[in-house]
Amino acid sequence: MSRTNQEALEKELDNDIVNYLAAYKDTSLENALDIYYRSQLCAAIHQGLHGIQYLDHRVLVEEYFG
Repeated sequence: MSRTNQEALEKELDNDIVNYLAAYKDTSLENALDIYYRSQLCAAIHQGLHGIQYLDHRVLVEEYFG
C-alpha cells in the first residue's frame, strides 16, 4: 500500500475513533481529540504496531478506553 493511501486510512480511522470516543464517553469532540491524540492507542496506530490500524474503530475505543 502506498504511503499516501496509508495516511488517508489513518486519517479516516483517527476521525472515526474521535467521533465514536466522544459519543462513547459522552464528552465534547475537543476533549475526545485531546484524549485520543495523547493516548498510546494513537501512537500504536501511527506506528503500525501489530496491524492495529486495521481493526474496527468501535472495538479499539471500547477495548482501549472502556
